[in-house]
Parts: sequence; C-alpha cells; structure tokens
Amino acid sequence: MEILSPRATSTHTSPYKLIEINVNSGQEVSHQQKVCLLASNNVVFEVVAPKHGIIYDFQYQLGDTVKPETVMMLIRDKSPYEIPTPKKLSLAEEVTFLREENFRLQQLLDTLY
Repeated sequence: MEILSPRATSTHTSPYKLIEINVNSGQEVSHQQKVCLLASNNVVFEVVAPKHGIIYDFQYQLGDTVKPETVMMLIRDKSPYEIPTPKKLSLAEEVTFLREENFRLQQLLDTLY
C-alpha cells in the first residue's frame, strides 16, 4: 500500500518540503501513526500511516521537495516471524542514548587501564 503526500487543492498546488521523518524503513507502525511532516507556504502537513504494518521503500530524505500526491513510502503487513527495525529516535532520545553509551564506554576503559 502506498503512503502519499497530501493532494493538491484549489488553494494549495505548490510542492512540499520534507521537514521531519519519524520512521525508519523496516519499522513497524500503528494505524494513524505520524510518519513524517511536510511544509509548504508556512503550513505543516502531517503524513500518517493508513494502517498497521511495516514501512519500506522510503523514497525521500530530509529537506527533499515532494510534489502533491506523490508516493513517499510503502507499507505492508508484518510477517509472522519478522523482527522489525527499531523505532527512529527523536533528537533528544538519541542525545541521551549517546551520552549514556559514552559514559558506559568510559567506565569500561577506566577498568581496563
């Protein structure tokens, strides 16, 4: 199943800019979960998953221009024995994780030397 950028309207026909990506390819998502944000003419559009499934074949990168009604990514059903890709961390979560990992590695090095 395709996940499309919002369709053009009589008042909005310009392309979008991809300003936030909230999922990784291979990540499991729930129905109506936010997968990305697009902006155009100072308006932000939230793109959500149309069903529960696995995201794959993500077509764009942060900052890319996306035309209205364009396939951005695909979503499929999860296989019974499939292990999904871990969720995409927010910037704050990633910084916290890296600080904790740095501290852990520093303690390990201190015990070795």
